[in-house]
This record gives sequence, C-alpha cells and structure tokens, in this order.
Amino acid sequence: MRKLWARFSADQEGGSVVEFAFVGTFIAVCLIALIDIGGAINSFSKLSSGMRAGSQYALRYPDDNSGIAQAVASASNLPAADITVATSQFCEWNGVSGSCSAGSGSFAKYMSLTASYSMSGRYIYANAVYPAALSKNIVMRIK
Repeated sequence: MRKLWARFSADQEGGSVVEFAFVGTFIAVCLIALIDIGGAINSFSKLSSGMRAGSQYALRYPDDNSGIAQAVASASNLPAADITVATSQFCEWNGVSGSCSAGSGSFAKYMSLTASYSMSGRYIYANAVYPAALSKNIVMRIK
C-alpha cells in the first residue's frame, strides 16, 4: 500500500485538469451570479423609470390610484402582475404632519408613492444574493 501511495503522490500528471475543475467551477458560479445580479439592477432601473412616470401622473391626477398604478406598470416594462403600488397623502402644518381633513390654515399637501416588484432569480435563489422584492419610494409635494 505504501508503494502505491508513493507512486500516486509523486505523479504530477493530471494536476492541471484538477486545478481547472476547481477554478472553472468557481468562475462559472461567479459568472452566473453576476448575470443574475445584473438582471436585478436592470429590474430596479426599470422600476425607477416607472416610478418617475407614476409620479408625473400623480401630479396631474393625485386621487386616481388605479391610474397611478397603471402608469407605473406600463412605463416600467415589467410584468404588471408582479408590481404593487401604494399611495398615501398627508399634510403638514408648520412642520407637523397630520391628516389632510383636520386643521385649518395654510398647509402643504404631500403624496407618498411606493412601488415594489416581486422578482425571482433566474439562476440562483434570489434571497441568497439580493432581496426577492425590489422597492422604490417617492414623496412629492402636490399642493
């Protein structure tokens, strides 16, 4: 048995194949992860562009929640079934936030627009590298 072990430990043939198997596997996993993360960055960019369109629509029609959601979904070029849009309005009097129906005098009216996109990784499980839902929030003054 010692002679066999001595013969195998002295033999250098095939070492480059074993090294390539280890390094090649690592490089392939890194490449697949980069492609997946690139897809997440692309989806976030599309969601941001949809939010810009939704905020422009909200400035014209602040009470049309379904129209705002439709503007975000259509401008983002993402699957509309995976996008959730939530809006809320609030007012401020002298720096204090509150309901828009309460209070009197001059106030500033704001709208918060939040969109989230549920995504799944194409190659890797999404929660292992990045969150499974991308989210974007915009707060704007409408009055």
